[in-house]
Amino acid sequence: MRALIHREARARRRAPDRGHRRGDPGAVAVFPAGVRRRGVKIPAWLLALILAGPAAAGPAAEPHDRIRAAVQVLVDRHLPPGRDREVGVGRLDPRLRVPRCDRGLEAFLPAGSRLPGMATVGVRCAGPHPWLVYVPVTVRLYEEVLVARRNLPRGTRLEADDLELARRDVAPLTGGYLRDPAAARGKVLRRPVALGQVLAPGWLKAETLVRRGERVTLLARGGGMEVRMAGRALRDGAEGERIPVRNLSSRRVVEGQVVARSTVEVPL
Repeated sequence: MRALIHREARARRRAPDRGHRRGDPGAVAVFPAGVRRRGVKIPAWLLALILAGPAAAGPAAEPHDRIRAAVQVLVDRHLPPGRDREVGVGRLDPRLRVPRCDRGLEAFLPAGSRLPGMATVGVRCAGPHPWLVYVPVTVRLYEEVLVARRNLPRGTRLEADDLELARRDVAPLTGGYLRDPAAARGKVLRRPVALGQVLAPGWLKAETLVRRGERVTLLARGGGMEVRMAGRALRDGAEGERIPVRNLSSRRVVEGQVVARSTVEVPL
């Protein structure tokens, strides 16, 4: 019996102090953000979870609605006014309790987060009991954008009945989008587009109106005069592009702008 008592006493002396005391079985050791204990740095997000224990029951708790309201204010500052949008601010774990902040809440976008889209917003308090929490948000921005009215294969020359305007969330459209049908009409698809898919500007190219080696008309205008000559295209060209053309009469190479099918305008 004496040996058993000695073993129990030694075990109690070796047991680490975890903050528990007689009459206070739920006590949890809490450290301010950035403080080191036994060589371990307590992250701010873990501190917020630690504060959810009974140790945080002393001071008044910060209402979750105020934290979410601070997030909403930050999101509104980052979005253009008057846009058709939906903002979803994530709810905090109901067990989370942080001390009430008497210096005002500061919301910020951490590095790597961007709006609109899915992001994380930080909210911190720099008062006597500092804390930091992160709140997920989802921001959708809606616009009328061009989508395909049917499945369109690569190489399709777009016409008015190939496209239509539809309301879409443009936040995830990192490749861009088009809102004016005239900007796509007459362009050629570089890739296939599925029914209802949003059209990205990078998927379009101007139609080739002049082919290399093709006989073309060289058009020169100036001073109320217009002169037409025969030429040979030395490169493919779309409308508006400048290409080299050999004048079949003088054999000189001139540079002109493609203005129509098989027609290149050169300075007079």
